[in-house]
Amino acid sequence: MKKIEQYLPYLKDCIGNIDECRNPNNDANTFDIIKDSRLSEFIGTFYESNIANHDYINYLEERELKSQKDIDEKFDELTLDDLYSVLTLYIRQDRFVEGKLVALAENGTLNKLVQRITELKAH
Repeated sequence: MKKIEQYLPYLKDCIGNIDECRNPNNDANTFDIIKDSRLSEFIGTFYESNIANHDYINYLEERELKSQKDIDEKFDELTLDDLYSVLTLYIRQDRFVEGKLVALAENGTLNKLVQRITELKAH
């Protein structure tokens, strides 16, 4: 079974590289935005790994992680369960705001999150 950590090299290549994971001339609000099947495969691997928190909204509210600002400010203190819930949030948001995950890959947020998950799993 693949693990999300296996996508780190790809996620690193996406940072600042619009051509790596987005169809040319598409912005974050258009259909068929994911160019590279690896990002779609990443989503599939996420679900196959059984790390999704199906109650992520309540979980994040209870942990006072209600906004991206909260997540960013507390990032270094987040537990593995927190990080899984944040990743669930991002993947679920992409279902309703197409291009969200691509934007997070391009700005480095997704790489940073998966890197941190990898670090915590190693300990």
